[in-house]
Amino acid sequence: MARSLSKPWTDPVKHLITAESVARLLSGLSGSKSDGLDGVTANHIEHGGPYLICLLTLHFNGFLNHCYVPDSLTEVCLVPIPKSNAGDMASLSNYRPIALAAAISKFFEKCLYSLISPQIDSSHYQFGFKEGSSTEFCVFILKSIVQYFWLFSSPVFACFIDAKAASTDESFPVLNGGRQGGILSPLLHNLYLDDLNLLLEQTGVGCFIGGVCFNNLSCADDLVILAPTVAALNHLLSICDEFALANDIVINTAKTQCMAFISWGNTLKHIPMAWLSGESLSFVGSYKYLGFAVAPTMSDELHVKALSRSVCCRANLLIHEIPAEGAVEALTFPEKKL
Repeated sequence: MARSLSKPWTDPVKHLITAESVARLLSGLSGSKSDGLDGVTANHIEHGGPYLICLLTLHFNGFLNHCYVPDSLTEVCLVPIPKSNAGDMASLSNYRPIALAAAISKFFEKCLYSLISPQIDSSHYQFGFKEGSSTEFCVFILKSIVQYFWLFSSPVFACFIDAKAASTDESFPVLNGGRQGGILSPLLHNLYLDDLNLLLEQTGVGCFIGGVCFNNLSCADDLVILAPTVAALNHLLSICDEFALANDIVINTAKTQCMAFISWGNTLKHIPMAWLSGESLSFVGSYKYLGFAVAPTMSDELHVKALSRSVCCRANLLIHEIPAEGAVEALTFPEKKL
């Protein structure tokens, strides 16, 4: 959370956060969360009593009216969490910095969230951090678009973009972007990318179904660009590139990959090159999008195999813990086609 909270409110004594809302949000406060650098826990706030509620209400409204947040509330403790246990534990890129903020700071964010979230509606192309939406729904929309175009024997070209906030810190990228673990971070992230969703929609280029343009789908920071031709895909990618340069976003072209969804019985002798940030992008035969293994044939076979391997691994971990006298045979994953 930035120290400056935009422009002051027009009414210098306006109480946007009420004592009633503070008391209501306190009842839903989780005491299991880690505390910040000041040692104050959520339990301290939850059981502080009516006097503390009044003080918090006065302080929170003071922050908003004077556009000022004390430095002690902006300090966080960064805890590196591995992205993948199967990855390189000695590589910084395999770690995600989780910010442990002060309990009062997190509660202030919670009050702000309840105040502004009803007034904010992000793009309908964004499926992340929304009530009634999920990663499964986003993947379902992607598959539905491809299958609709297959009805007319038309291919769909997709680009799965890997992006991150830019940083001047070469050792650990934590100087820019929303802090992971913050209550407001998901909401602010959707607002940050709303302009890109709008720019792509306004191009009028992409996959149209019933007069509605489906040229991009977002779920948090996982963005996929869709187009019926590679030329249209390159046009949309150039807009993404310009937006990234203007908004301090770095696109990792090494991890950004394309896929050509070709219907059964149709073939393409040559697929033109897709470009992003001046570099050519590779077309792949499989891609893990939002935890789902996506294939050009839209088959779920790869995803089912991945889930089966995961079940076998977990079952074998349990079998390994069984005493020798009660040991059972380890499970193996069949490699034959499902």
